[in-house]
Amino acid sequence: MGLNKVDISNQKNRANLAIGLIDNKSRKVLELGTGNGELFLELIKRNFDVTGTDIDIRKHLEKYKIIKHDLNKRLPFKSSTFDVVIGLEVLEHLFNPYKTMKEIRRVLRKEGVAIISMPNSASFFSRIGQLYEKRMDNLDIYWHHHQPSIISIRNLVATQLKIEKEVYIMNFRRLSFLNFLSSFLLKLNRNLFAGDFMVKARKIE
Repeated sequence: MGLNKVDISNQKNRANLAIGLIDNKSRKVLELGTGNGELFLELIKRNFDVTGTDIDIRKHLEKYKIIKHDLNKRLPFKSSTFDVVIGLEVLEHLFNPYKTMKEIRRVLRKEGVAIISMPNSASFFSRIGQLYEKRMDNLDIYWHHHQPSIISIRNLVATQLKIEKEVYIMNFRRLSFLNFLSSFLLKLNRNLFAGDFMVKARKIE
């Protein structure tokens, strides 16, 4: 298994980080949870054949190939359709991410790749933030239904796919002037300080 330790402050954005994990020959891509379209539009710029899904399609994305879909339900695609499935900060919002991982495996072609990232809720700074995060106290159906650790994210993906690379991501967000500390803290203890965890995993039959 490849292992990367990444300070996201040194990357243009999470979308480019995910695109960097796509195999060179892979062209047909499915994005789960298109959101504002940062990743989707970047994939189009790079000439990928990309399909998006979201429960709420933003107006500026309506002209693109994005399907309105609730990801808690079966994916509306035939089996073995895509070379790559990408879900960035999505699975923690779903009722049953294990069921979704089965669907990801189903729609991937043989040797296809999934790129999944989720927040590491067991991180030091996440635990501090939870003490002050008002959204943690409500029942917003679109908020996080799961608070995974790096171990549980790894185990979730590994139920269906073989993990090839792991990426530990950290930045201070509102306190971005402290980002120079990120690399040091990740070297000190990546499980404790990584704010997000991204994996590249392959469908092996």
